[in-house]
Amino acid sequence: AVFLISSTSEMSDDALISEAIKTLSDAVEQNRADVVHAVVTTAAESSGETLRAILDYSTPGVGTCLHRATKTRNVDVVRTLLAAGANASCRNDDGKTCYDLAQDKKIRNVYVGELLQAVA
Repeated sequence: AVFLISSTSEMSDDALISEAIKTLSDAVEQNRADVVHAVVTTAAESSGETLRAILDYSTPGVGTCLHRATKTRNVDVVRTLLAAGANASCRNDDGKTCYDLAQDKKIRNVYVGELLQAVA
């Protein structure tokens, strides 16, 4: 499913955000960086609040989409979420940040690279 805010004007803001969260979660699960990019871009064009709501949404027992992408070592998805402004310091139910879950050197390097870009 592709999330398009502009074509769903009859939906409430909550319904749009719920649909975006589901689409984003599915895209992360399927390692679809292209769909992740489309969802966060569309959300950002709608409003910063919409983007923040979908990036910050935490599934009980899992965490945010960034937690899931980090844990499953989806390098391109992690990069896309971080570039969109995902909060790498938020904690899941176990008290772990996204970076805490980065067991792979490639994933840790993505975090370091995005941090360096942010402060440059």
